[in-house]
Amino acid sequence: MSQITPTDGDYYDIGIDYYEHGHYDDAIKSYDLALTVNREDSDAWIRRGVALGELGRHDEAIASYDTATRANPFTSAPWRNRGISFCELGRFWEALESFNEALTINPEDPEALYCHAVTSTRLGFDSAALESLEKAVAIDPDYADAWFSIGVMQYKQGQYEKAVESFDSAIGTGPVFSEAWNNRGLALGKLGRYDDAFASIDKGHAMDPECAGHEDELALKKKMLMELWGV
Repeated sequence: MSQITPTDGDYYDIGIDYYEHGHYDDAIKSYDLALTVNREDSDAWIRRGVALGELGRHDEAIASYDTATRANPFTSAPWRNRGISFCELGRFWEALESFNEALTINPEDPEALYCHAVTSTRLGFDSAALESLEKAVAIDPDYADAWFSIGVMQYKQGQYEKAVESFDSAIGTGPVFSEAWNNRGLALGKLGRYDDAFASIDKGHAMDPECAGHEDELALKKKMLMELWGV
C-alpha cells in the first residue's frame, strides 16, 4: 500500500487550526513542518511569525517575517506584521520603516495605513498620522478603529463637530464600540449639547460589560463632567 506524504499545505492548515484554538506552540511546530517541505512558503513564514508574536517572542517573529519578505517580495503582509512586532518591542522608528515598506508594495493596505498612523502618532508626526488614517477610511469606509482614531485626533485639535462625525462613523460600522460612544459624548459636551452628551455616555456605559453593576461610577463620571462643563 502506498503511503500518502503530507504536503506543506496540509501542515499549514493544521497550524491554522492549532492557532485558532490558542495552541500557539503546536501551531509553530506545524508551520515548521510545512517549511521543511517548502522553505519558500511565505504564508507559512508569516503565520509562524504571528504565532510567535502571540507568545511574546517578537524578535523571532521579526526573523520569520524577514524570511517571508525574501520568499515573496511582492506582498505587504510580512512588512506590516514586522512593523507590529517592532511596535510591541517599543522600537517605533524601525516599525515606521516597516510600515513604509508595506505601503510601498501596497499603498492601499488599510491595516498598514492604520499601523503607520498609530506609530506616527507615537513619534509625534500627527499630520502624517491623520493623512494615513484618512486614506485608510477612504479605502475601507467600515474601518471602525481608523474612524475612532480620527475622532480622537480631531477632538484633541478642538474640532469637536468633526470628531462627533468621526465617532458616528465608527459607531455606524456595526460592532459594539463603547469607547466611541464615550468619546462622542465628550465631544458633544464641548459643543454644549449636554443632553446628547450624557445620552451618548450612558450608551457607552451600557455597552461595556466591565461597567455592569457600576452605576455609581457612571454617576460620579457625569458629575465630574457637569462640573468641568459648568452645567
